[in-house]
Amino acid sequence: MNPISTALRLPLAYSSSPPQQTVSLHKAAHPADSPSAQVNLGLDTRVADAQTYSARGSLGTPQSRYLWQQENTDPLSLHMQGSLRSNTLSGSFQGLGATLMEQLVANGGQRVSQSALLAGANSQADAVLLAQQQSELRKYASNHVTLNLTTASGATVTLGLYSSEKGLAVDAEVQNGTLSDTELKSLASLANGFESVISGLNQQPPRLKLDAMLKLDQNLFTGLQMNARLDLVDGEQQTFDLRLNQTTRSVSLQGPNGDLQLNLDTQGGSLLGGTAQRQAALNNYLAQFDAAQERGKGDAHLMTLFKDAFRQLNQVDDNSPRPAGHSMPNKREEKEEKEGEKKEEQREKRKKEEKKREEGKEREEEREKRGKEKKRKRRQEEKRRKEEKRKKKEKEEERRKRKQEKGRKRRPPNKQARTQEISHITDLVSLRLKSHHQAQRTSPQIDAATCMEPRTRADLLAGDTTGHPAQNTVK
Repeated sequence: MNPISTALRLPLAYSSSPPQQTVSLHKAAHPADSPSAQVNLGLDTRVADAQTYSARGSLGTPQSRYLWQQENTDPLSLHMQGSLRSNTLSGSFQGLGATLMEQLVANGGQRVSQSALLAGANSQADAVLLAQQQSELRKYASNHVTLNLTTASGATVTLGLYSSEKGLAVDAEVQNGTLSDTELKSLASLANGFESVISGLNQQPPRLKLDAMLKLDQNLFTGLQMNARLDLVDGEQQTFDLRLNQTTRSVSLQGPNGDLQLNLDTQGGSLLGGTAQRQAALNNYLAQFDAAQERGKGDAHLMTLFKDAFRQLNQVDDNSPRPAGHSMPNKREEKEEKEGEKKEEQREKRKKEEKKREEGKEREEEREKRGKEKKRKRRQEEKRRKEEKRKKKEKEEERRKRKQEKGRKRRPPNKQARTQEISHITDLVSLRLKSHHQAQRTSPQIDAATCMEPRTRADLLAGDTTGHPAQNTVK
């Protein structure tokens, strides 16, 4: 069996994220020590459709093949390999700035350069073509971050991160001199600050995290310049520029939400005061910015970025050196400063108390207003109830009258009326009898018709004296 052919019949590799196939091109330092042949056991890179099974037993996507500029076993290259697996810009640059700066410090300031170019499965590795592609990757990168630091000794430290669809590249070097151990140590302390700025710009929405970066030792580094151009998720581009030296400080940010530009004139530190004085002035300006944003209905996030930049750029003065003839505040000035702070606190306290009184007055007025409204509603309710009660009483009175009238019609005559009626009837009967007796004296014959009894009481009352004929006639 051919020993080389065993590499083509290795068992299937199960991995959730298979390692990328890479090819390293570099010039050998000692050609005589280089082996005449080299065999790598693993996947057959000659097969374009090489696929591996994932941990779940499914076929994964074809692996990307990258051509590396240098050996890819150092910490920086290993970090770049992890960045190449990321599908986002924030992932491709995440942690790479700090790693690059730390690698430069570890090399003692010697040049660091590495790149990984995406290559086709059947592409041939040509040194001249590879060098040209590496140069184009840095020159035409769609995303890049660069940092330039100028030391007090005149040396310039340059760092760069570059990425595009074609690959990823980094550079770091020291020009016009070398770095001392103190400068290297100070440079290493800026690694996390450099990374904070990059991660803040990659956030959605972006943030300005300049605090750690601006804490550089101004006795060792006299100038700082940082530039960035990054593609956003929505396809828009964002540009960033930061400049810091002994006379000016500036920051600008341009993106889809608007443009921010801030320039500060430090005037050589001639007007620097105490920490409390600067903080009071800073708070005063920040309050004015908020008021202006509220009046103008400006973009809240853009104003937040502006305030962060203003605050962080001014905080550089906390540790900045004072010019000749500039003395720190003496005891009298410190006393005046404390008195001013005390007066400011008293003013703030009075404002709060006045505001509290106004709020209490407003609450009292609101309480009185609600009380009056309740009283008005109560009076209306009482008036309505009285009106309903009156109407109800009138209805009951009307009903009672109707009932009395109806009962009066149905009720028989009372005793007095009955007595009067009987008396009247008696008088009529007596009158009739008297007339009858008188008639008998004058006439011997009595007609029966004249002796008739009245038919009813009503007939007698009406004066009807007609009676019913008797059965026998008396002669």
